[in-house]
Amino acid sequence: MTAGGDITDSGVVSVAGSSILATAGGKSIVLDETGNTFNGPVTFNSTGGGNLLDVTIADTTDFDIAAVTVMHA
Repeated sequence: MTAGGDITDSGVVSVAGSSILATAGGKSIVLDETGNTFNGPVTFNSTGGGNLLDVTIADTTDFDIAAVTVMHA
C-alpha cells in the first residue's frame, strides 16, 4: 500500500503474505487494532525522501519487520 498521507486502520487488518507500507516523509503509519494479523514480513518505506514520523503496529502473531528509520520530533 502506498499513500500520500498517514496510513491508519479503521478495523482489523489481516494480511496473508508480505506487506509493503509506504507514505510520504513526515507522515505516520498507525495500524494499532488489537486483532491485526500480518502473516509475512512487513516493510515500511518513506516515499519522496525524508523519514517516517511515527510507526505503530499491533499484531496477533510473531512479527517480522524490516529495518525502518523514524525521525524524532
